[in-house]
Amino acid sequence: NLAEEGLKSLAQKGRGTVHLGMPLNGRIIVAAKIESPERIQLATKVGVDIPPHASALGKAILAQMPKKERNQYLSFPLKKFTGKTITGQKNFEAELASTEKRGYALETEEEHQGVGCIGAPVFDKSGKCVAAVSLSGPLQGTPFALDKKHIQLATAQAKAISSALEGLAF
Repeated sequence: NLAEEGLKSLAQKGRGTVHLGMPLNGRIIVAAKIESPERIQLATKVGVDIPPHASALGKAILAQMPKKERNQYLSFPLKKFTGKTITGQKNFEAELASTEKRGYALETEEEHQGVGCIGAPVFDKSGKCVAAVSLSGPLQGTPFALDKKHIQLATAQAKAISSALEGLAF
């Protein structure tokens, strides 16, 4: 698999769970998962939908979509998972704008208490966002953190997958 070795390396270096997610028919699907090398695990499965508004994976993908296309993935008010979930349209649009500007998404306890996530978009050779890579884990009790080092690891892996996709002929 094109991305598998890179995703395994990201899980090892980042000490977190790694997901590759893709947009599909108005849903964001977990296409691949590499378990964290730490003892504390996130209970996610390949093939399941993720709530795009409450995950860095989803926000990384949505931030790259035209607003019209993005609307098929969202229905306002957005579902509240924790006290930190963004549910309003105005606040969510602002979150996506800052996500697009910085080139990666962050999620801090928006879907699950005590869990954080970094998501970075993956682009095909035409420049279209076709997926995202995320690195996530508990915010306490493991070396994983929402810091510069982990952001750099996640964004570098997304760029490496994007570069590999550019080299493919379709």
